[in-house]
Formats: sequence, structure tokens, C-alpha cells
Amino acid sequence: MIALLAPLLLSALLSAPQGPAGDTASALLTLAEAGKAAEAWTRWSELPRSADRSRAGVLLAAATGDVSRGIAAYDELLEQTKQDEPPLLRMLAVAASVPLTQPTLAEDVRTEACGIAMRADRAADRCQPLLDAIWGTPDVAAQAVAVYRLAHAGLRPWPQFFPTYAEQLPGALRVEIVTRFTRLTTAERLDLLRPVFERDEYMSSRAAAAAALGDFPDSETTSLLRQLLRTPQPYEIQIALKIALARHGDPAAAADVQQLRSEVSGRRAVDAGVALALAGSPYGPDPARLLETSTPETRGRLAVMLARAQPDLAKHTVRTLMDDPSSDVRISALRAAGQLGMGLERAVYARVGDANPGVRLAAVNAVLQTLGD
Repeated sequence: MIALLAPLLLSALLSAPQGPAGDTASALLTLAEAGKAAEAWTRWSELPRSADRSRAGVLLAAATGDVSRGIAAYDELLEQTKQDEPPLLRMLAVAASVPLTQPTLAEDVRTEACGIAMRADRAADRCQPLLDAIWGTPDVAAQAVAVYRLAHAGLRPWPQFFPTYAEQLPGALRVEIVTRFTRLTTAERLDLLRPVFERDEYMSSRAAAAAALGDFPDSETTSLLRQLLRTPQPYEIQIALKIALARHGDPAAAADVQQLRSEVSGRRAVDAGVALALAGSPYGPDPARLLETSTPETRGRLAVMLARAQPDLAKHTVRTLMDDPSSDVRISALRAAGQLGMGLERAVYARVGDANPGVRLAAVNAVLQTLGD
């Protein structure tokens, strides 16, 4: 574990208090590296309670893989200093991903965990065989999902593959990748979605791509939506594009959606309702009621959509989903938390110790997405 995290631990030590406090942390890590983790924790427990002791506890927890102790030590540090310490939290989040690189776990879990862990030590022995297998696979679709999963985790070993995927992948898979991997850059997401409107013969793929474009407001995305609306599109797709553009805050698109609201149903009606609520239209639903009546599985996405107008309500909604018995709901909530920059909140970072691998990875990504790469 220490070898995997060596660069992060060194960085944390260099930023730790110098003198006795820094020396103490260094001595504890030296013990752990020598295979004497139990003795290191015993010595740590004998230290007088202080912020320096708590910092040393987070460092030691990251080195030994004892994430639960690390979360408790970080909680104590916040209580003592009333101040976030992002470098320590980032290091703890990365450490929480390392056990998930074990070969016994599912390949999708291992791939994402390796994408995080290898940023701390790119020579991690247990991850290199997995990357070699991804490089050598003849299945372009499987390779694309794995490579974008790595990029979502912050590791981009083969950026030369991206143009190939933009040409070869089917529309439905493009939308799935963009929707699932929310830490991809805007440019990466647009490169995947743009060809859906140029060549995909399935209306359902185009409609789903339009909805996805509404999910990440950005000047580049807004420009693409306006460009697409200036080109010939089937009427159904025009409506989907206008709803997406209205969710970006475009007044003219919002006015069109208000006129078209009776022509849509299902998820598109929900998206139209969000657009009208964001525009302050009298025909728009009450945001709180909209969230309350949505299913737990979709509530996180809706919270992100409504956050521009109702940030406090959006974050409160996400927090209420963190303890849901369904791991899928917790994962969707943590994905939303990352998009809303909630990674410094205890409700989020405490989940980096979750027993469910998917939930743990979602929490790690939420922390890293909040703190920035």
C-alpha cells in the first residue's frame, strides 16, 4: 500500500508541520513501511490529542489502508481546526481506491480503481496487466468503455484512441458513456455526441443524445445545441434539442418549450418541466415538489439539473439519498454530489469507506471531482 501511495505520502509529509509533528508522522510511516503497522497505530494512539496527531492519523491510515480510521482521524481534525484540508482528503480518497484494484474484483471496478490509484504510482504492479489487456483487446466497444472509464477516473494513457471511438461507436453506447462518466471533459463528451446527429439512424439515440447535452450546461454545449437547431432535424429531435437548450437558460428556447409542453411525455416531460422551472415560468412545476415526487433512482440527476436555480435544495436532496438502502441510489447520489462540488461534506467523504465497491468508487470520484485533478 505504501509503495502505491508513495508520491502522495511524500507530498503530504512535505506539507505537514515541520519539527516534532512532522517527525512524528515520518516515524509512524517508517514503522508501517517496515511491516509494523500495529506498532505504528499503538504509538499513534499514545500521542496527545491534537490537530497534528489527527493529521498523522490520516497519513498512517492512507499508508496502511485503514480507511475507516482515516475518516475518523479526518473528522477529528475538522472538529479541532474547523478547516478543510483538501490534500489530506484527496490522499485518503486515493488510498480508498487501492484495495479495489485486486484481481478478484469485477473488471469494471478494477479498471476505475486503477485509473485512480495509478495516478499516485503509475507502476502499480497489479494494474499494469489490466491496462495491457485493455490495450490488446480486439473489441473496440469494450476497449472504448474501459478507456473512457480510465479517463473518468483521471487517467488518460491512450488519448490517441478517442478520435477512433468518435467515428466507430454506436449512438446508444456514446450516450451511455457520456451519461455514466461525468468526469470526462466537455470536449470529450461533445466529440462522442456530435456524430450521433450526423449519422445515427435511430431516433431514440438522437433523442437520448439531445437529453444528455442538456445535462451539462457549458458554453461549448450551448453552441453545439444552437448549431444543431440551425440544421435540418426531425421534429421530435427539434423538440428534444429545444428542451436541452432551455435547460441551459436560453430564454427563446424556454418560450418554445412552454408552447410545446403539451406535446411531450415521459422523461422528456420531466426535462421540459425542469426547463420551465429554471426559467421561472408559471407553467413550470415547483422544484421541491418535482424532486419529492421523482423516483430515488432519478432524483440525483434532477437535483443536478435544478441546482442552478435551487442550489441549497439540490444539495439537500442529494444528502437525503446517501443512506438509501439501494446501492444504485447511493451511487447516483454520489455522482450528483461530485457534479455539485459536495466532496468536502462528511456525507460524501465518509462513503469512501463504504463496503460496496461501486459506492466506494463513486464517493472517491465525488471527492476528487470536487477537489479537482
